[in-house]
Amino acid sequence: MQDIATGKSTRTLERFLAVVAAAACLAGFIRAWQMTYAPIPGSAETSTNPAPGLYMTEMLILSGAGVISTFANRVKARWAVAGAMLAFSVMGAWSIGLAFLPTAALFMLAAILATRRHRQNLMTGIATWVSAGIAQMSVMLIIIRIVEPTAIF
Repeated sequence: MQDIATGKSTRTLERFLAVVAAAACLAGFIRAWQMTYAPIPGSAETSTNPAPGLYMTEMLILSGAGVISTFANRVKARWAVAGAMLAFSVMGAWSIGLAFLPTAALFMLAAILATRRHRQNLMTGIATWVSAGIAQMSVMLIIIRIVEPTAIF
């Protein structure tokens, strides 16, 4: 078996994981969009709140950035994508967040593999992951406050 730090197969696995993560993100996006914005039979109206759509679009953009960073061999960018997606999944766990949890897990695995392959410090990657998660949570809380000023945290 080939050493993980030097193997071409590891890079191929990272790319495969990123593409599968993007596909899972797209599937989660479509399903969450249907549940949020599709008219319900017998209902007079659909949701007009823009926040879920903005969040889901952000997840698609992050997923695309994750795939691009994987093919461009940018390790820290993968950590940032994984951290932001996990933060979104946790914050949105009671609504649409769990649909994006597999995507976050796959990007996290790709980031760990890339860190090992490049022989980088794992703690640096984890610091990037935590920072991106905190930034994502902050952005979400600010948007919630703007869209719904009476929201209680």
